[in-house]
Amino acid sequence: MPTPLPIRSRSRSVRCGESSANPGSFAPCPAWAMPSRRRNPNMRLPSRPVSGRRFRLTIRTRLALTYSAVLTVSGVLMLGVMYVVLGLLPSYAFAVVPGVPANTSLAPVTPTQPLVSETQSPTVGTVDNGVVANNLGTPSLLVSSREDLQRLFVIAAIGILLALVVGGAWLGWYLAGRMLRPLRDIGRATTLAARGNLDHRLAFTGPEDEITDLADSFDRMMGELETSFGAQRRFAANASHELRTPLATTRAMLDVALGAAGTGTGGTAGASVPAASQTVLLDRLRTMNERSIATVDALMDLAEIETGTDEPALLRLDQTIAQVVEECTDEARAHDITVAQDLIPTHIREDPRFVQLLAVNLVHNAIRHNHDAGRVWVSVQSAEPGTATLCVENTGTVIDEAQITLLREPFSRAAGRARGGDTPGRGLGLSIVSAIAERCGSHLELTARPGGGLIASVTFRTVGGNHSGG
Repeated sequence: MPTPLPIRSRSRSVRCGESSANPGSFAPCPAWAMPSRRRNPNMRLPSRPVSGRRFRLTIRTRLALTYSAVLTVSGVLMLGVMYVVLGLLPSYAFAVVPGVPANTSLAPVTPTQPLVSETQSPTVGTVDNGVVANNLGTPSLLVSSREDLQRLFVIAAIGILLALVVGGAWLGWYLAGRMLRPLRDIGRATTLAARGNLDHRLAFTGPEDEITDLADSFDRMMGELETSFGAQRRFAANASHELRTPLATTRAMLDVALGAAGTGTGGTAGASVPAASQTVLLDRLRTMNERSIATVDALMDLAEIETGTDEPALLRLDQTIAQVVEECTDEARAHDITVAQDLIPTHIREDPRFVQLLAVNLVHNAIRHNHDAGRVWVSVQSAEPGTATLCVENTGTVIDEAQITLLREPFSRAAGRARGGDTPGRGLGLSIVSAIAERCGSHLELTARPGGGLIASVTFRTVGGNHSGG
């Protein structure tokens, strides 16, 4: 098999076509492959002292006091207005002489003598400071003037205000507790998450408001964190396997080579190995070494994509794709794979290194995970104004639906992680493509072809000058 052509990046050569296994259909991008939004290293967040904090009432207490104060102030204002209104009332005959029909006229009258004395009769009873004892023996308040009405109102207002203060404080405490209960649940869930329990969900039900929005956002955050940590654990396990296996194989081959020289543990001292066998052994050692280097280079590409600095420039997407396809022609011919192109002139403003790396992995993924005499279709088309879609389609084997969600994770392949060496690739190609697409503000769409194979597409934002000749 011909050696793949290297494509230069800024700091080192990127092997043409570091690729994953034949991927399946669309699945959400793993959280670990999302480009990091780095904070300015020179910006320092204000630190909060862990001790010496001034005392402060709890939120529930402050809310309860606020509710009680608002209710009390409102009551005071309302009663004050009523008191003023009572003071502005005209003088009416508040009491009438027994046996004389009451005057229903609203015209004000001026009493010629105090009306209290006129109401003293055996029928009504006696008057003591405005308190009348009726025939039933129960005391009644007799309002004989506007001042009496105001004094009675003040006495009643004091009782009402006391009830408002006490009742408002209790009701405010109760309502504040009900309103803050979701926050306490979120606090407990946060404590569980800090202890490593990421599968806890609030799952609030009820009408939509700010609290339920906060709870739903918290549940989504916990889901993303659980997915991210799960992907990292699988990444660590797969990386250790992928890096350890070729190194262990290389060590075994070195033992054989040392045994051939009579100094190792792989053979009898003084034994000799034919020159042809030594050549095969050295070739295999070189191949295993190159696979290890390719794995490390791909991991470094992922790290650079997530933490590197963008250097956007105006470039022709169609020319970049055509160059990548040309460099991969030898490998395609070696497997009798036909590569068809349909590229319209398209200008984009992205980092050329990342765009080239994305194209390299997509094209090589289509070639390497194909069958002999298969076909690959590479196109750049514009379905909507201001956008251009790079689509790479290939024939191949049918993808199991159960593997779709894991295809973008590092070292994930449609054929499984532990796979023979007939098909090149380390299972990192789609992870690199997905990370670059997210960094460019897009995403990698994967769709399984009917009958086997894959359709992979990434949409870019275009700039002026597209669809022109040349």
